[in-house]
Amino acid sequence: MVGLTRAFLRAGVPTVVASIWKIQDKTSAQIMIRFHQLLAQPGTSKLEALAGAQREFIAGKLARLELPDVEHDQLAMSSKEPDSDTVRGRQIRVKQRSRPGESVSEAASHPYYWAGLELIGDWN
Repeated sequence: MVGLTRAFLRAGVPTVVASIWKIQDKTSAQIMIRFHQLLAQPGTSKLEALAGAQREFIAGKLARLELPDVEHDQLAMSSKEPDSDTVRGRQIRVKQRSRPGESVSEAASHPYYWAGLELIGDWN
């Protein structure tokens, strides 16, 4: 827990949803909008709302993403790739296009798109 997350928690914010790696803006917006919709339902905890939004994203129930035109299914460790992102201090190269016959929602179900969002603090 570093940076803004720690600052918010020390300032008294009970819960922070933060990404632990770079996520596409469209992806995080879709998940966070649905998170807040689910959270507004009586009796839904923050944890249930985030998990529900992520499950709906994986299932393709949220708006569809436009993925970059690159190869799919190659999450390879690399330190010299120009199209890489940093995840917890290590470089990864992400290839993200759907396979022939695979829908965009199937390609977007890859954990790279949704698993980077975590709930920190009070999850109730």
